[in-house]
This record gives sequence, structure tokens and C-alpha cells, in this order.
Amino acid sequence: MTGAFLAGSRFLSALEDAGLEEVARGGLHLQFDKGAVIFREGEQAEGLHVLVAGRAKVYKTSPRGRAQTLLFARAGEPLGEVAALLGGRYPATAVALEPVKTVYLPRSSFLAAVRKNPEAAVRLLAVLAQRLRALTELVADLALRDVSERVASYILSQGTDSPSDNAITLSLSKKELATALGTVPETLSRSLAQLERAGAIESRGRVIYVRDRAFLAQLAGK
Repeated sequence: MTGAFLAGSRFLSALEDAGLEEVARGGLHLQFDKGAVIFREGEQAEGLHVLVAGRAKVYKTSPRGRAQTLLFARAGEPLGEVAALLGGRYPATAVALEPVKTVYLPRSSFLAAVRKNPEAAVRLLAVLAQRLRALTELVADLALRDVSERVASYILSQGTDSPSDNAITLSLSKKELATALGTVPETLSRSLAQLERAGAIESRGRVIYVRDRAFLAQLAGK
């Protein structure tokens, strides 16, 4: 089961069957409850996790306690891969957003499998490049856009539940979304209220109805 999952994971899909079996034998099946810490910033990275089920987020915390979400991960995606490759410490904290299952891959067995398949190293670079691009866009958003612009951009990036009414169900709580957008829940609520007063959206709890997509696109600079 582990080998089959790893073969379907974008992160490890290039490994040969023998390599997959080796990684699977060296992996540990772990479970985390919602809110549990998968790894903590500053801990020594002796390996990496591949999500089998559930969602997780990776975030950094400032000395004053303010958090900034760096990425959200879903099944098939790795967590802590950079630190594991470098053999250093985790630069951020990963926490389960819901009950999570992972396969924990010790650094030694993972590197051994990658060395057997050069194509896997190329795929690994592609995954890391995508993560780097996402972080670059995040830095640009935080530095160059105000909160309303970030909120508009986020809404536009979400697929609609029903094209007929442009309904979007937020997968994150307002607290989680605020952290992802580099703000606090109170400011996020004010931004949503401003967009609603402008006629761009209609908000009903976690469901947002897009009423003026052109206005959101202009505000987001898209």
C-alpha cells in the first residue's frame, strides 16, 4: 500500500519500483490529530513526511508570536523536504488542519533511493521550484498588496462550487485564511465587508458569492 501511494505521489513518482520498495520499507506510518504538530521549527530534520491523507499547513512564527502561513499541503505532497535534504533544522512548523496520515521517510533511505534514479532528482527540483515560486508570489503579495487586494486575489483563485451562482465555499476558517493572507481575522472581516458593500461579493459564513468578478480582478491587478 505504501509503495503504491508513493508511486502515485508527484513528489516520488519518478523512483523505480525497487526504489519505491526500499523507501516504503524504511518509512513509518504516522497519524496526527487535528491541530497536532507534525514537526516544529528548529527541530533537527532527520527525515521528511509525505502526506497520505488530510491537509496540513506550514508556518513561521515571529518572536512576538505572530504567525505567517507559508503553504498548505494535501495528500501526495511532501513536508520538510528541504531541511531533510540539507540535513539541517526545520525552518518552519507544520501542523495538521484535520486528521492527517503521513509516511515518514528517514533521510538516509530517501537519499539512497533518489541516487538510484537521476530522473527522481529532476522531479525533486521541479517540486522545489514550484514551492519557491509560490513563496516568491507570497512575498510579493505581502510587500506590494494591501489586505483587500490579497483577499480579492484569493477569491479569484478559488474554483466555484456552482458556475450558475458563482458560489465559493472557503476550505479554511477565517483565522486560518487571515494567517495565510498575512493579516488578522478582524482585518480580514473588515476587508470582506468592504468588498460586500462595494457589491463585489456576498458573504454567508464560509460561502462567498461572487457578484462582480471584473471589480475583483481590477482590485487584484489581474
